[in-house]
Amino acid sequence: MSKPSLKKRDSTSSRDLSSKEQSPTKEVSSLVSGVSGSFSGELWRSCVPIWPEWNETEVSAEKWDAARGVKEGKARKSPLTQFFEDPEGMVKIPASLNVHTWKRPSEHIMNKAPVVVENESTFDLISANEHLLSSELMRRIISEIYIVWQEFSRQTGDDNQLWEETWRPWDHIYSLCKATKDHVPLYNVYGKYVVRLYWMGCWRKIIIDDSLPFNEQNNVLLPATTDPSELWPMLLAKAILKLAGTEVVRNSSRELEDFSIIHCLTGWIPEFVPLSPRLERVEETWKYLKKAIPTYEIMEERTPSVDLTSIGDSASETLSTNNRKQKGSGPPPAPQIVICASFQPLNLQEKKTSMLGQMADASQTLQQNGLCQLSSHSMLLTRTRHCPLVADSNPPPVPCSKLLQTPKEITITDEPKNVQVQRPELYIGVASPFINIKLGPCKIDSTSFLESEEIEGHDPARHHNNRNSPDSRVTAEDERKAESAVNDRDSVPQKESTSLQEKDMLQETWIPVQDFPKCFQTLLVFHKESSYPYQSQRSDFKTPDVKDRYFLSVDSLLPTEILICFSALIRWGDGSHEQKDSVPRPGHLCVEPYSWKSVQAQLPLLTINTSSCKAAILSLPPGRHVLRIHTRVQLGLHLKLYSKTEFIFGQEDMVMPHLEKESLRFCEQAQSILRALGGTIRSFLNPDPSVTRALEEAVCPPSLSKLAVRRHWKDFSYAVYLMFCHVLGRKLTSEELFAVQSLTKELTPHSSDIKDTNGVPEGWTGRQAIEEEKHAATVLQESWEDNLWRKILSAARPGSVENQKVAKTLLEMWASVESDMEKHAVFLLRFMITNNEHLVDLYPCGGDEWTKITFTDYTVPVHDTTSSWVLLFREVFHVPKAILLVPKIYSPFPCRLHVINNDSGEEVPKFFNSVLPFTYTPNKAGYTFVAYTEGTTVVGGTWQLRLISSRELAQLERPGPVSNFIVKEFKDYYLPNKKNIICRHVVNVSCNDVCVTVQFQASNQDVYVKLSILDHERKVTSKIGQGHVVIPVYCFSPSGGSCGGAVEKAGVSQSQDGPGGGHDGGRGASECQAAQTHHEYVVQAEVLYNSWPLDDSLSGFIQMLRDKENDEMRVFRHLIEETPGNLDQPRSASQKLTASKAAKTKEKDKPASKAGFRMEKSLDDSKPHWTVHVVSEKADVEQIEVKKDTERLEQIKAIKLAWEAAEPGRAAKAFRTRQQYLKNLGEDHTLDLTPFIRRTDKPERLKDAVMEEEQQRERLEKIQSFRLYRETVLERRRQEQEQTKQLMNEQQELFKRIQEEKAELLRNFQRNRDVIRIWKLEEQSRKKED
Repeated sequence: MSKPSLKKRDSTSSRDLSSKEQSPTKEVSSLVSGVSGSFSGELWRSCVPIWPEWNETEVSAEKWDAARGVKEGKARKSPLTQFFEDPEGMVKIPASLNVHTWKRPSEHIMNKAPVVVENESTFDLISANEHLLSSELMRRIISEIYIVWQEFSRQTGDDNQLWEETWRPWDHIYSLCKATKDHVPLYNVYGKYVVRLYWMGCWRKIIIDDSLPFNEQNNVLLPATTDPSELWPMLLAKAILKLAGTEVVRNSSRELEDFSIIHCLTGWIPEFVPLSPRLERVEETWKYLKKAIPTYEIMEERTPSVDLTSIGDSASETLSTNNRKQKGSGPPPAPQIVICASFQPLNLQEKKTSMLGQMADASQTLQQNGLCQLSSHSMLLTRTRHCPLVADSNPPPVPCSKLLQTPKEITITDEPKNVQVQRPELYIGVASPFINIKLGPCKIDSTSFLESEEIEGHDPARHHNNRNSPDSRVTAEDERKAESAVNDRDSVPQKESTSLQEKDMLQETWIPVQDFPKCFQTLLVFHKESSYPYQSQRSDFKTPDVKDRYFLSVDSLLPTEILICFSALIRWGDGSHEQKDSVPRPGHLCVEPYSWKSVQAQLPLLTINTSSCKAAILSLPPGRHVLRIHTRVQLGLHLKLYSKTEFIFGQEDMVMPHLEKESLRFCEQAQSILRALGGTIRSFLNPDPSVTRALEEAVCPPSLSKLAVRRHWKDFSYAVYLMFCHVLGRKLTSEELFAVQSLTKELTPHSSDIKDTNGVPEGWTGRQAIEEEKHAATVLQESWEDNLWRKILSAARPGSVENQKVAKTLLEMWASVESDMEKHAVFLLRFMITNNEHLVDLYPCGGDEWTKITFTDYTVPVHDTTSSWVLLFREVFHVPKAILLVPKIYSPFPCRLHVINNDSGEEVPKFFNSVLPFTYTPNKAGYTFVAYTEGTTVVGGTWQLRLISSRELAQLERPGPVSNFIVKEFKDYYLPNKKNIICRHVVNVSCNDVCVTVQFQASNQDVYVKLSILDHERKVTSKIGQGHVVIPVYCFSPSGGSCGGAVEKAGVSQSQDGPGGGHDGGRGASECQAAQTHHEYVVQAEVLYNSWPLDDSLSGFIQMLRDKENDEMRVFRHLIEETPGNLDQPRSASQKLTASKAAKTKEKDKPASKAGFRMEKSLDDSKPHWTVHVVSEKADVEQIEVKKDTERLEQIKAIKLAWEAAEPGRAAKAFRTRQQYLKNLGEDHTLDLTPFIRRTDKPERLKDAVMEEEQQRERLEKIQSFRLYRETVLERRRQEQEQTKQLMNEQQELFKRIQEEKAELLRNFQRNRDVIRIWKLEEQSRKKED
């Protein structure tokens, strides 16, 4: 390859180039929405934007002579030359590799010009990288590059080509070339390269430089080929390290966990399947692998080169493929998946003994197969084997003498036989570039452990030939065959195990299936996206701690599998801003069943935790399923779903409309019933018992009892009748009705349609039938039924005239049904289930009913306002029948919803701020839905209420929701009083009933407030809250009329004193109020539990408020304004009366003006204050009047005026007396308050010698009493110990006595038994002698 010429540039040209060149910030074509400004903290201030998506046009227009890196808008220049420097800095090298220095290719390649690709046919990443094998990340990079190369090479050479394009690792690198399919990257002397890798759901553009890390021995710390001038492995590994740096590894003994290099290179979806050594899981794993990967078959002809450790060589592959083609018994082409296995590295710091034992067993098994547990990496699973490696040779002929069967000797023993069960040969082929690789010493990250493990010469058939090993499961025949294969192999010269062959880069070996889960912990199944026709994805890069909820709907008649790929971004940049002790939480995904009609949480079906990318398969049974997917990540996420079954994935608005339709299982069940009904109609002329039986089985589930079948058949008959009426669009004629009755053999369907409603004979209205008339009617009905049954039986008889007429009528009606079978079938089954709700659990489609919903949205515009409380929605809904309703709010700001039963005044139960799903029953006044904001500033937008139900929905009382509410606001300072009343306001209604919402807000959010509505000082409704409280709706009746209208409309008698509300008085209170001639409504707020204390600093402010209040109560204000000299001058009665009248008139107007002044003036927010909102509709604003309650003040003033009228001059005389008393009190007399002070303590006394002696005597008495008490306690304790010892001695003596008595009884028994035995022996000897 030619080296591009580098022309000298002066400083001016360099500056021009830097100014004209596009900066990396501008190169980012698709920045993630919300990155700038959304991510807070130093995390996003110290990092560049996320790598942009791949764009071939941008890469083709890339300026490769960029001799700078952009960081904060400034060019970075190297002192040697103008090399490109990565704006993201140096990549993070694994901690197991010590970086000494960084060099450019031109600094360490001296003998030859550097190139990106030298050999395009093969490569060797093992020979020159032995110093990198101590790093788990480097081993993974090398092994997974080999795996991808092997897979593409194998699939490309197959006749049934599964991959449409080839793959070469250097195709991911771009430099001095266009972004085309067969591009060749060239060496760039400026050091700028672009790498195409898959990350976070799409192909990304990764820009790197060519600076390479070296250790102290001058070895490059990135994978390299045997050609030192070839750069593609180092550049590709450097870009991969960038992506791997975004993963947070929680295990200190690992360098990566979920990060997959194969996923970055190919975009294949990595599914992680954990392995378990349990027997049932091992069998499941074997069955899965047997279906997923090819199966090895015995070769019919032996070849001179059979490599037991390299079964997958080209000759064996070709021969095995040819044999499969010749025999035609091979499995179908493998699916587009690649399966790998991985195991965890040896961790000597593990403290659990069980884990150490498992690691020891795994290490021993891996060593038998040429692997080392210290060098963990990914391994390719090539095929499964359940037969010997070599076919059995023809056995020699058996002599005729040995054909004679001789009877087997059977030895009868009382010991059970150990029958040896011969297990089948089940092996899994594993391929890896590190099989039989000699490793150097591996350092263990510990001060107390330093261990080096070296795998010496390994026999490829060792696990077959080790007969004495307890883990050997290979028979003698297999051992003999393996030895013969080894002998044949010895005749063929082979290379060393560490050398790379031209055709096989991966060495293979066989591992028994029983040992497979012991060695490996995880299966990595890589799926190709093109194999899934249905895909959907979502990405979210918003703010830290992203929490999103997505919904998934699947409807299928067959089991469904959905592959969920979850990518989480939880770290970006070098992470220097993070705390050392805190580790970011991994991304979390949870899939659980969900229904909008229930708040009960379901157990999760699938959970994924990852800090990189992980996929898992979600298996669902047949039917319709609605799932909710919770995600929680630190910075961003990408979620993609794959399936071979159609599904709906997205937000609520995307999923919910599809749930209004009937499920596929419901439609299939309905169509099966209708098809059976159609078969019965077509065979009506010639009845077939099998067709009738098929209809009965389709309609009536076998689990029904005879009584239930009879009732169910009636529902079905009536549904058939209604279906035909629905299809024809009219009621059935008498002939059609008789045909339906003959078909269903049921008389009840037409009972509601044959009633004569033309009129009632004269004289029968309101008349009760006598017994004779009832008996006559019963006889007529029975005779009519008998006659109808005879006609039905006659019509069912084949060949009769009625039969032919009925069959013709049914076929004519059925022709209309066949025009839209699915629609009419759904109508039939839906009516059956609606008429009998218990029937839904009997059909298989019953499980889909909980996912069926119907909904209606009600939208209200919201305008900008500075008020902290706004009424958003208040409407009345009526339900035609009992239905389950779920209200759901979509609002850009926090809000609350209340639902009130207008008949009873009770509120529908709530869970925190959400209204629970509730069954609404029909009532007279309906249900009122009230929504309002919750203590936040309201911004303009749209507020939406969605009512969700299973079938029918509630009906709005008027054509559309109204949002033009009028708010009356009252504000004032809080003034404490003995009755704890904060405020009182009078409500007057002129003519019609007015529905009002009342809200009270206190400046102190910790205050418990009770808001009540009183009528004639009697509480009709109330509610308690903390900080603020709302009465959602109350209907005020006209002040001059009865309250009947209010009761019927909104239930005035409600009372909700507790958090859950209550009912106080019921309709009885309202009915008592109905007798009153008028209403006197008062809205009152009061403090509970003395929960609004005021600081001492507010005492002056409170006193000022009290003075103002007292000033408002003064009637004879003119007396205070007069001078003291004028007080002694008497005034005439007429003057006094005129003054009193003027004061009366003045004082009547004074409170109103004063109250208005308080409402209008702006309050000091730092002082305790309150606010009351009374909201009504715009149409009712003229009918309602709300004002401050001044009745008590007017009563006091009226009493004072009455006193003055009864005794003219009384006020002036009282005022002069008071002033004279105060004058005398201030000059001549000082009050002695000592008698009024009550002492609570003893009088003070100076301490002297007598007092000291008394105190000393008291202390000695206390000490002496304590000593006496202590001695008493010790004496009692000593006595208890002696009693316990004595009791123990008695128990021991009793036990010894019992033992002696027992021994004596045994001796007597033995003596008697010997005597009896001797007697029996003598008796037997005597009988023998006789």
